[in-house]
Amino acid sequence: MKLYIRRVQTLLRNPGADVIEKIKLMDQPDDPIPKSTPPIMSYRYPRRESELASDQQKVSFEWAPGMDTTEPGCVVVECRYCMARKQSLINNNTSKEVSSVLTAQNPNANNKPIKQRQSPIDIRIAKLHYAPEVCRPELLKLSYHSGDCGVLYVNPTGFRVDASENSQTTISAPHLPSGRFRFAQFHAHWGADQHCGSEHRLNGRSYAGEVHFVFYNIKYGNFCSAANHRDGLSVLAVFIRETDKDNFNYKALIDNVKKALQTGRPVNLPKDFHIERLFPSPGHRDFITYHGSLTTVPFSESVTWTVFLNNVSLSHAQLNVFRSIIDSNNRECQNLNGRSLKSSKKFADPKIH
Repeated sequence: MKLYIRRVQTLLRNPGADVIEKIKLMDQPDDPIPKSTPPIMSYRYPRRESELASDQQKVSFEWAPGMDTTEPGCVVVECRYCMARKQSLINNNTSKEVSSVLTAQNPNANNKPIKQRQSPIDIRIAKLHYAPEVCRPELLKLSYHSGDCGVLYVNPTGFRVDASENSQTTISAPHLPSGRFRFAQFHAHWGADQHCGSEHRLNGRSYAGEVHFVFYNIKYGNFCSAANHRDGLSVLAVFIRETDKDNFNYKALIDNVKKALQTGRPVNLPKDFHIERLFPSPGHRDFITYHGSLTTVPFSESVTWTVFLNNVSLSHAQLNVFRSIIDSNNRECQNLNGRSLKSSKKFADPKIH
């Protein structure tokens, strides 16, 4: 079966822009396409990737029937650059119009609202405010329940580990908004070499990668609802430094990413997998915190960031497993716009090693 996609509203122009709001899937081309029109994406089952070309930029999508949902026949379309997720049911050869779930969460997307609290940022030591009364690493508490890391997915944008359906894992800390935050998922960003890949920077320095552990405020009931509130989300960020030595604590994650790549299917993580093993070691968890946004569409400004100042190391070989999915998947730094940056560590010398 061959399917065609036709533009209905907006089309991605560059990384970080709003993505297609509506698309059509059909078994035959729509109205005659003028010769001046850029190529339209075509998808021939069962290829996992198809490509849509805009006027100036090529964008890759993943089509994975059944992935991410219990609804049979559901197709997940994921943008390589913006990770915009869209879902639709394809019923035989019936034409379907796909409305973005993200558009419903962000009704002003077409109006291009001015956003002032975007992430990531370049963390400049000179801008930090030492705040020991609220930034207390020893009181950053992770209550992890065995088995709460459920399924690992690999797609053209990277990998993601979703929490199990009945996840009870939470975090709490004095610097976070009131309430407990429940584990939703974790994923990573990286670059083509050791000098780029992290989303945040420290005094202008990029690391090879960055892992994000995403939690939502349980008072809002679910992730999607929480994402619409300033105090709705919390993300813990861990920098990855590239070395020559494997990190045993990341071995289970790396092995399961390899397995997903080899099989082309989601992988259930072992029950004894524990996300805290992926953090900097206890006693080395100083951090900075600020109010920002998701770094992927819809860039909701609902995140309280906790960025650990100490990094973890992965070997070149381990990072190359990630790079075999995609060379890089990080967003550029955004303007600080006068936001306050609080730190658990007092710096006498504005230099980080």
